[in-house]
Amino acid sequence: MYVAVKDLEAIERLVLKAEQSAGIHGFHWANPIVLDKALSEALQHLLAERHISQILVDGDKPKTYTRQLKKVLRDKGITVRKIRSVKDEAYPMIRIADAVAGAARATYDDPRGKAAPLLRLLESKIELRIDL
Repeated sequence: MYVAVKDLEAIERLVLKAEQSAGIHGFHWANPIVLDKALSEALQHLLAERHISQILVDGDKPKTYTRQLKKVLRDKGITVRKIRSVKDEAYPMIRIADAVAGAARATYDDPRGKAAPLLRLLESKIELRIDL
């Protein structure tokens, strides 16, 4: 899930406030697919921006992974100042991306399932580009 934000700190404060209000401590929507190779190939085609200040990758990845990803993007003319592998507990925006990706995947698997209304709600509230 690719998420671009202008004010990351403000959005993360809102996510933390919403989680606190709901009485939850973060959430994680599991993804059953291993995307290591697919991620590096997909990113070079999905990114619209050519100059990116920071990319946060969900999960505890080794430095070699982030270096390889940066090289793949650089070879395609996309400059990235910093790529970091982070845990979702530390970055609320990662949890938002997980939720959107999980809802999109569940809707893809079952278009009439419980996730479809959630995905439509998310699409109405935030700018999403999801091609199912």
